[in-house]
Amino acid sequence: MIYEISPLAIKDLLIRQLSNFFPLCKEEYKQIDDSFDNVLTRCEHNFSRNPNRYYHSSEDSMEAYFNPFHSGQWTIFIYYFSHYLYNCYKLSGGGKLVDKLFYLNKIMNGIDIFYDVELPDFFTLNHQVGTVLGRAKYSNGFSFIQNCTVGESFGVWPVIGENCCMCAGSSIIGNTIIGDNVTIGAGATVKNSTIPSNVIVFGESPNLIIKKKKRLTPFYW
Repeated sequence: MIYEISPLAIKDLLIRQLSNFFPLCKEEYKQIDDSFDNVLTRCEHNFSRNPNRYYHSSEDSMEAYFNPFHSGQWTIFIYYFSHYLYNCYKLSGGGKLVDKLFYLNKIMNGIDIFYDVELPDFFTLNHQVGTVLGRAKYSNGFSFIQNCTVGESFGVWPVIGENCCMCAGSSIIGNTIIGDNVTIGAGATVKNSTIPSNVIVFGESPNLIIKKKKRLTPFYW
C-alpha cells in the first residue's frame, strides 16, 4: 500500500487526535502499537478493491493508497481500529480505548459505527456525515452516503445482501431482508420488508416503489 505520510506518522496522528480529547494510559499506547499493523492490513484489503479513484495512487493503478487526510479513509481506519481492539479485548475487559476510538470517529467524521458492528471486508462510503450503522448483517460491497440509518425494530436487525447501495437520507430498519445488487433510493425508508435482488427501491414501507435494474454495477472489485 502507498501512504501519503509514513505509517509512523499515521500512528502519531491518531495518538495526537485521541490525546487531544481523552487521557491515554500506558496500556492504551501499547494496544495501539500492538494493533497498528493489523489495522493497516485490513485497510489495504479494503482500499485495494475500492473503485473510487481517491483510494489509488493513480487512475491506472490498482495498488491501495492511504491518505489519512481523506475523511472517508480515516473513518474506515478508525472503525477498523476500534473493531479490531474490541475483538482482541472483549473477553478480558481491555480498557476504554475502543470507546475513545468510537467517540473520535463521531467527533472527527460525524458518523456512528459502534465497535461491535460487523461491517464486511469490502465496503465503501462517501460524505459519511450523519450516518448511523447498527448491528445488522452486512455483506460485501455495502455502500452508503450521508444521513443513512441502519437500525433495529423490537430487537430485530436487517439482513443486507451483496452490493447494497444506500443513497442519501435512506434507512433500512427492523425485520428487513435486502437482496443482492439493491439500491435504496434517496430518502427511502425500508422497514420490516423483503426486497428482491437487482432492484432500485423508492418511497416508504409499506408503500414502496420497486423497479428492476437495467444494469448491474458492483461497488467493489
